[in-house]
Amino acid sequence: GARVWSVLKEALDDSLTDPLAGALSGPQALDWILSVLQGIRVSTVRFGAPAVYVGDVAGAAGLSFHAIRVMGLSEGTIPPSLAEDPVLPGSVRAELAPGRIPTPADRALFAVRALDRAVRTASCSVVLSAPRTDLGRVQREPSSSLLEAAAALGRPDTATGSPAAVIPDMRRLRRDSFVPARRDARAARWTAPVSDASWIDRAATTGHAGTVPPAWLAAPSLDIARMRTLSSPAATGPVAGFLDRGRPLPDVPGLSATAPISASGLRRLLQCPYGFLLERVLRFEEPEEADLLREIDALSYGSLLHEVAAAFYRAHGSEFCARHHDLPHWERHASALAAQAFDAFVRWYPLAGKEISASERRRLERDVARLLAHDWGDGLPTRNHGVEVAFGYDREVTVEGDGGERLHVRGYIDRIDVEGDRTVVRDIKTGKPKPRAGRQAAPDPITDVQIALYGMVVRQHAAEWSLPGDTGAVYVYLAGMRGSERAFVDDWATLESRARAWVGVAARLLRDRAFPRSPEGDDCCYCAFGAVCGGDAAARSAAMLASAGEPGSSFLGIRTGEDDGEDA
Repeated sequence: GARVWSVLKEALDDSLTDPLAGALSGPQALDWILSVLQGIRVSTVRFGAPAVYVGDVAGAAGLSFHAIRVMGLSEGTIPPSLAEDPVLPGSVRAELAPGRIPTPADRALFAVRALDRAVRTASCSVVLSAPRTDLGRVQREPSSSLLEAAAALGRPDTATGSPAAVIPDMRRLRRDSFVPARRDARAARWTAPVSDASWIDRAATTGHAGTVPPAWLAAPSLDIARMRTLSSPAATGPVAGFLDRGRPLPDVPGLSATAPISASGLRRLLQCPYGFLLERVLRFEEPEEADLLREIDALSYGSLLHEVAAAFYRAHGSEFCARHHDLPHWERHASALAAQAFDAFVRWYPLAGKEISASERRRLERDVARLLAHDWGDGLPTRNHGVEVAFGYDREVTVEGDGGERLHVRGYIDRIDVEGDRTVVRDIKTGKPKPRAGRQAAPDPITDVQIALYGMVVRQHAAEWSLPGDTGAVYVYLAGMRGSERAFVDDWATLESRARAWVGVAARLLRDRAFPRSPEGDDCCYCAFGAVCGGDAAARSAAMLASAGEPGSSFLGIRTGEDDGEDA
């Protein structure tokens, strides 16, 4: 009954919190379970009073049972395997003391007799069972005792009802004994489930769907009706990324001087606030992977290229921008710096062979040469203010968005040049070019927020850094034979206006702890959290944001371009 099950469950539940038991597995874990169950045996009961016996078959001698279940009747248990004793074989035993020292055959006979005695004492029911596999997941065959029991029962064919063979084979044993027994056991578990597994099996069946124990609904985290409400397309609760402002949460980047946000973090926030929450706030990361051996990964290569470019402009920026000497002269200097940086890089980044290493070296030298050729341009002199210019590290830096919203920011600007009476911010990219043409002509919150942020920071510090107030921002792409640009120079005001809207939306999302999923399906293609959100996450998020109010509706607007206005 349920009382016996509850006693067994309580005893084993205590073991789950035992650190020693948690370190056990396999046979040692079974020994532990056996010792726990033996520890709750009732040893003071009067002989003959109702009790439960847990032990081996031989130990049941002299006891009578209302019901009996013998488990583990696989081949080699009852009767046991006739293994010879290497020290005292059976033939030697028979010679030394005939009939007094048990032989392997005697041990097998004793086990069968013990099973026979136990079965005969059962007054109501007998259950014999065999495992399909052992602890090592090796398939096991049923014991011959089960064959003899099936032969004694002589059950008819369950399919036709005709008499079965006297001695069944394994196919008939499964059909007429095992399959009906499993079906009856499953029906019994569904009728009166005891364990959580039984309840889950019952709840998963068609006839009992929706029927769960009341204890499962006691906690909010287990309330199915609440889960359905939270997971509905129109829900704006924690499941959708809208968190309670009163609950504890790690420092959210961007809202304080002690936790500023970077350009890449701002880009991730505007791309998918939910992904930003998991990556930048909760610090969930993808598992570590081995380095690529046949090429340098994109992130490491970009850092290497930026390192070479920074080293070149620190050493020769003023003379190069003033167009002293000719371009081949500077290409030789840059090539030497690239070779030096590459040699230091491959000391810790493995590449599979000299040919691959030589190919990646040529790739770096080629991209550095493209950068110099691009900067040399038509020969008009410029002034380089600095490379890898840091901001937000030694003192607080904020940028202002629409509605007076502010974000604390920090980062490194690749390069700041002065061209005539204009300051131009340049950021070097090694990825696929995205020139301002066609549908990509207007400012984009994902593509352009980085240089927009850098440009806003430079405008704030123009007087302090002795720079012209007129500003421009350019992405320099090195892919392709000649590279390309994505520039906001003459129309910087357009980019700045859109950037203030992006900053305002981002600040409101962070302040209100609103982290909805991206409404654009393309953002989910390479996201590590796609399995968490589901395949229709973007569509569900778009439907939810349309009626979510602020700041969700503003975020939807900047992602779909509905709030671009005349500036676009």
